Amino acid sequence: MIYKKNNVNILQKKTISFKKKGRIIGLCHGVFDLIHSGHIEHFKEAKKYCDILIVSLTSDKYVDKGLNRPIYNQNKRAEILKSINLINDVYINEERSSVNIIKNLKPNFYIKGPDYLVKKNDDAGNLIAERKAVELNKGKIIFTSGKKLSSTNLIYKEFDSFKSFENILKKIPKKNKIELSKNLDRSLELLKNLKILIIGEIIFDNYIYTSGLGKPSKENILSVKYQKDELYLGGAYPVAKNLSELSRKVDLLTYVSSKNLNQIKKKNNKDSFNLKSLITKEYKDIFKRRFVNEKTITKIFEYYEFNDQIYDNSKLLNFIKKNISNYDLVVVCDFGHGMLNDSVIKLLEKKSKYLCANVQTNSGNRGYNLFTKYKKLNLLCIDEPELRLGLSDKFNKLENCIKNNRMKGYKQIAITRGVDGMCFFNKNNFINYPALNSKTVDTIGAGDTLFAYLSAFSKVSNNYHLNCLIGSISAALKTNIVGNSETVKIKDIKDTLKSFLKN
Repeated sequence: MIYKKNNVNILQKKTISFKKKGRIIGLCHGVFDLIHSGHIEHFKEAKKYCDILIVSLTSDKYVDKGLNRPIYNQNKRAEILKSINLINDVYINEERSSVNIIKNLKPNFYIKGPDYLVKKNDDAGNLIAERKAVELNKGKIIFTSGKKLSSTNLIYKEFDSFKSFENILKKIPKKNKIELSKNLDRSLELLKNLKILIIGEIIFDNYIYTSGLGKPSKENILSVKYQKDELYLGGAYPVAKNLSELSRKVDLLTYVSSKNLNQIKKKNNKDSFNLKSLITKEYKDIFKRRFVNEKTITKIFEYYEFNDQIYDNSKLLNFIKKNISNYDLVVVCDFGHGMLNDSVIKLLEKKSKYLCANVQTNSGNRGYNLFTKYKKLNLLCIDEPELRLGLSDKFNKLENCIKNNRMKGYKQIAITRGVDGMCFFNKNNFINYPALNSKTVDTIGAGDTLFAYLSAFSKVSNNYHLNCLIGSISAALKTNIVGNSETVKIKDIKDTLKSFLKN
């Protein structure tokens, strides 16, 4: 039978009854995402120690293996385990460790795989507490002796949605691969106290969820039924949220109308970065309203509300002149909606210690917001159409476009390519990184997320493989999130990278 938290007392009474009859109880615990021969051998050996074998299964919430894991949800994994004759009962454990289920069941033997004999393989760090719980309840912990086989290795080799990681592994020298984890830890320590300034507009992203009604009989248009709507803060705001995952000292410098300032401040009180808002009388907050299918999240139609003009930049210039020297990293989100003019850009280029820019072409500025207005950057991040539009080059190979003389002022260049991943270039390297998620929910904000993480890591790390992996993983994780309803967490990035490096 399969048990959960709400009926664990039934399983507890059952084990007490078995023990009274002299039966020996064994407990195994794990994720068991992809059952393979190593698991079967593990269960066979475990069964030699006990009459009743119970398997405790980590619930989906606590599977810390990163992007698109677990492959199978907890109910499916439980059904698979229950179908194995060696196993008597399965428990879906909705806690981070198995300590409480050990206390409840008091197994005679708690049985772990041979890999847990090595301390570093205890990723969750629960084994010490679990061992203590077993011994307090007069049980014994046992490690099986079979050959270690990794579910993660099999998943990365056999599942199409993970083969992109395999392709990246081939590009990374073995020596570099070993250094990635160490470099990650060093980089995260350096980032904690990095002073970061983000400059750019906040965009109010309004998702209007609908269901289709079809074509009206008298008009040649699409008719939909309103279901609900959600308002998210987009634009430069989620970039600041992403960077506050890394640093304690993040400021967002933005234009806001007095009308919506309190709403933004209320939201910002819950976030761990500082909002530095500049009030300009003629400024109108930017709203992008997207009509989407409520089930598939596919976009049907969108419209903009904005003034479409260049604003008075005197307050912005004054802030930059007085404060720019205080920041280690300046991250510019240039959406082409009037905040950043030539005088602001020239000042940033002159005064910034380390300057990164994402310069976007969208339906509100097409042809008028080209990356070429920036002459020198430590990192330029744009998509392929934005690159080709800026260079007026539709057909040349991407590598040749990046080597164009007009690109010499950019020390590092990241070109995002949607389903084709990302292309990275610096003076010594040109490398393609495939997209890491083939099961996207919503692509909105994926490029901004990649830009945020790549900007920060490029400032503190010279390991471009690490920097690009972090950026690519963050973008892949973002495509599992609807709009800007949530932010990619550095923990999820680390879990994905750790799982990836085990391969």
